[in-house]
Amino acid sequence: MTGRQSLPPVRFQGELGTEETTLIDETMEESRTKSRKLIALLAALATSAMGCAGSNPKTFRLSKKTAALVEPAREVVAQVLEANFGRPDALIAWLELPVRYGQIEGEVLDSASIPAEERGSRFRVRLAGQPRSSGETNNASDSSGGPFAGLGVLWLTGEHAGKTEFSPTQVPKGAHVAGFDPVSGVLRLSDSVNPPPQPGDRFVLVGERLQRGNVLFRENCAECHGITGDGNGPKASGMNPKPRDYRKGVFKFTSTKPGLKPARADLVRTIQLGIPGTYMPSFEGDLSDEDIDALVEYVRWLSMRGELELRWATLLEADYSEQAVKEQSELVPVETVLEDLQEYLKDVFFPSDVPAETAAVADAWRQADDPASIVVPKRPPNQTHDELVAWFLDHRDRWEELLAWYRKHRAALADGQDVSAPFPDRVTRLMRIGADLERIVAAAGRSEQELRRELQRASLQHGRRLFLGDVLKCASCHGEEGRGDGPQTKELQMIPGKNEFYPEPGLYDDWGHKIHPNDLTRGIYRGGKRPIDVYRRIYSGIKGTPMASFATTLTDDDDIWDLVRYVLSLSSSRSSPSASNSARRGHASEDRTGRDD
Repeated sequence: MTGRQSLPPVRFQGELGTEETTLIDETMEESRTKSRKLIALLAALATSAMGCAGSNPKTFRLSKKTAALVEPAREVVAQVLEANFGRPDALIAWLELPVRYGQIEGEVLDSASIPAEERGSRFRVRLAGQPRSSGETNNASDSSGGPFAGLGVLWLTGEHAGKTEFSPTQVPKGAHVAGFDPVSGVLRLSDSVNPPPQPGDRFVLVGERLQRGNVLFRENCAECHGITGDGNGPKASGMNPKPRDYRKGVFKFTSTKPGLKPARADLVRTIQLGIPGTYMPSFEGDLSDEDIDALVEYVRWLSMRGELELRWATLLEADYSEQAVKEQSELVPVETVLEDLQEYLKDVFFPSDVPAETAAVADAWRQADDPASIVVPKRPPNQTHDELVAWFLDHRDRWEELLAWYRKHRAALADGQDVSAPFPDRVTRLMRIGADLERIVAAAGRSEQELRRELQRASLQHGRRLFLGDVLKCASCHGEEGRGDGPQTKELQMIPGKNEFYPEPGLYDDWGHKIHPNDLTRGIYRGGKRPIDVYRRIYSGIKGTPMASFATTLTDDDDIWDLVRYVLSLSSSRSSPSASNSARRGHASEDRTGRDD
């Protein structure tokens, strides 16, 4: 790996969201929300290597869906993307999106010591977290740029607050930091502002975290995931499973409810721990918490960019793909079709579609970080067993009554009939799931330890019945013994949205990659092997794969926990310290086979 790159330029567009607002009072809030602001942050990106590849792409790669559009439509999508997200060497932080770009608050002190002709671009400031300056200029430091070079300047008060209007297709010039001298406290802008800022004007420097994330992504991630985040980096072609393509906005292993984006904590955990059985390594100990947070924000930003591109291109493809225009040209002149395109862009696409799709994507990512979106079991894994142990040991006088009722109604319960029982719900559930009450009562008579062992046995047996049953059909993919060899792996599958089959038998994910159900006997779980991780895989499914959510099928938490126990039990005979350590580091080399949990 080569040395770390210098920071790329960033531009800022939109309003400073609540995630970035910390010490801004109500008057500042009022002034900044009077109009949508587009604030440019431009800085020179020094030539340096990108990770081990030694290249610095100047553009993000367009998706196949965009490339299939006729040229005028394709150019529009490319323009809107560049206006709102920029280029790899000139980023834009679109403040409409829920990304924590990073901010430093500041206040103008004076410009009296600055030559009159330079006061629009150089002035003394106080920055939050920076020591008070001496007022003596250090020209060498001022000319070097320093760590603040490239950050955007969002004016909160004064003459320049709230004056930059939003344009979806053009990137207007705006103030960005060219350099900062910590000795004198002089901030230098690359663009002069007129009139010059006045003492007391307050501003925010925005974008430090996005810049850092860009550099870290180039160094650690782009060789596999690609500079665009499309999973098509220089090393991706030889990998199985393929690196994640972020552009769909779909991430497989999350703690969130079905259909929702990942929470920030999910992406943090993936970067920290890696994904066992794949080429995605653990970065725990290699990157600081601040670096991982910056990477998470940059990945989210890349994902939002990709998802919006796909959404905007989808709006255009039905009528303005090359194939669609060719078909229409048999009925009307091509010129007429292109005139219709211009009318649609002017009347609908820019004023309505772009804002609506942007709001939909932003809202979806915000929802993922709502605590209500996290899958939290209603009952902890051992709560029911603890309650049952307490009931059996405290109600020895009711054991005979319980066994008599059980013998009388066993057949009806086995047949699924709704039989009212004079016992607590969790006790009755034991009988409904087919537990042997004779064995459980006998175990309770011997010791608490024996009782717990028997309850565990009943849970595993029920979990196996769920696994093999016709309702969940786990075995159709994972096989009856959980080895990932179920009948679905040998059958041709339909391509979603098309009336045709995939070319080879087996299962495929949303990216069109062939995948294999996990061999559960090996104990390698890509989404994590904690009980709560497996619970969430069952509850929410593995997003973007045929592994469905069972949230509406398994409505009793104890059913999910029974299945969790059974799944984890399948690997107990094959676990080993070396395998566990390999999985922890994300380098389970014996299983780079495209499997999913």
